[in-house]
Amino acid sequence: SSKEKSSWKRTAMMAKLGRIQEKIAGMETKIGESRQQGRDEQAAAQMLKEQLEKAEADLSVRDSSLASGEAQFEKIEESVQYAESQLDACTHELKAMTSEDADSINIELERKRSAISQSEQAQAAAASHQAELERDLPRLLRIVEDRRLACMKATDDSLAASRAVARYQRELNALEAKRAGGPGLRGQLQRR
Repeated sequence: SSKEKSSWKRTAMMAKLGRIQEKIAGMETKIGESRQQGRDEQAAAQMLKEQLEKAEADLSVRDSSLASGEAQFEKIEESVQYAESQLDACTHELKAMTSEDADSINIELERKRSAISQSEQAQAAAASHQAELERDLPRLLRIVEDRRLACMKATDDSLAASRAVARYQRELNALEAKRAGGPGLRGQLQRR
């Protein structure tokens, strides 16, 4: 009958729709997995990029260190070559040196040793003299202080004597003035 046919078609359509929905859900799941995988791959790529940059930086540092080491090695080689050339020159000079040259060198060495010894003795004497002065310094300072005080006392005594002389002079003038009825000769001279 038409009802059964319609029901069958509907059932078939529902089944087909279910399969389509399942396919869509499966595709969405795959899309989600693909997106997650893409994010994971992107994170892994970023991590690899950072590791690569770090490795490149480390390699640059090592290259700089290697270049510096090579430069230092070249300097050392140059120093060694210079030292070897100096050694060769000294060896050649020693071979060419005569006994007279050796005697003159020994005399010069002895003269320098004597000069050094005299200098050391002079330094020792100077150090001893300095130590002696340092030991005598308190006594010398006391002597200087005593002399300063003596000078101050002499100055004070001189001032006192000058005042006494002036006072005696005034008294003498006063006496002479009383005797002569005037200021006296000395007073007149002092006023002039």
